[in-house]
Amino acid sequence: GHSSFADALEFAVRAEPERLLFFHHDPSHEDSFLESIEAEVADRLASRGVGTSVALAREGQAIE
Repeated sequence: GHSSFADALEFAVRAEPERLLFFHHDPSHEDSFLESIEAEVADRLASRGVGTSVALAREGQAIE
């Protein structure tokens, strides 16, 4: 199923992945809103001592 940004944050705190990539987000959200969520999650992870990189998936982006 789908998870909220908050759920993904809590999972990342527990799992400490190398990278957290958000995808399938609400297409009605503007880029500025999504970028603020991206920054907020990164800040919250860092404040909890988790070194996970956070990013938003972009249309057409390829990930290896």
